Amino acid sequence: MQVDGAEGLPRLLDKVRGKGPGVLFEGSAATLVSTFVGHYPWFATYNTLQVSGAARGRPARTARGLMRFVRETALHRGGRVRRRAPAAAT
Repeated sequence: MQVDGAEGLPRLLDKVRGKGPGVLFEGSAATLVSTFVGHYPWFATYNTLQVSGAARGRPARTARGLMRFVRETALHRGGRVRRRAPAAAT
């Protein structure tokens, strides 16, 4: 219908008559798997943060630790993050 235009509906009806109503669900398993793969990391991260202390009233400490981890990972430094000296005023 989207691709075939006006000829799409008759083609779809012929396909349903020939193979049954199961053809209406082609691709649904792939959609289910891709949705799971896409949502799982978000929920895993959220649940980990909930268990690690954010749910026990220490959100600032958890957030600082998470941000430090992200910053160190992004800068590829295992120890401390070096800060740049402020630019000289001209």
